[in-house]
Amino acid sequence: MTRSRFDRNFTRVALSLALSLALGSCGKGDAPRAVILVTIDTCRADRFGCYDAKSPVTPSIDSVATDGAVFLQATAPVPLTLPSHATILTGLLPASHGVRDNGQASLPAEAVTLAERFQGAGWSTAAFVSAVPLAREYGCDQGFDVYDDRFEANASGDARASEAGGKDDVAHRLFYDERVANVTTDAALVWLRETLAAKKPFFLWVHYFDPHATYQPPEP
Repeated sequence: MTRSRFDRNFTRVALSLALSLALGSCGKGDAPRAVILVTIDTCRADRFGCYDAKSPVTPSIDSVATDGAVFLQATAPVPLTLPSHATILTGLLPASHGVRDNGQASLPAEAVTLAERFQGAGWSTAAFVSAVPLAREYGCDQGFDVYDDRFEANASGDARASEAGGKDDVAHRLFYDERVANVTTDAALVWLRETLAAKKPFFLWVHYFDPHATYQPPEP
């Protein structure tokens, strides 16, 4: 069984995280000077080795789990991208932050995000997201110095758009305008290297969308 594309990319992010912690920590007993949040859309727990997958293809993620903590009881507040990430970033449930569906509302400006907390403490903040439900127009960019939401529609999306008569339809954008993991990771690593060179504490969020329909696996 071959390793997934997103696990290979996770390896690169995890190695960068280890490097950042080594460079950024001030000494024994001090808090880490770097935090990296990695989120993966529609990726089932039972496909990870650390959650007893029958055919695990995520050795890099599993290695992080071995050295860290694995939550056995973790439930998304809602099975939708934007509301779930709004909850992750604010600590509020959808009924409180007001975002209940993709493309239907934006995180309100008065909501306080994790990025805003880090930014207020003088940390550099950046996000690299991979699909339109998390585009800056929906408010999750609050508190990020850099919010990279450059997407490209995949081939299936282009074909579906032609059948539908155009690419401006909101539903089409939400499902098909995205970028693959390696493109997102490469963009994040450029920022990460520059930030490490500056020896600044940072909060980095990297989001992947590859498991989401429509799925187009890399060759072979």
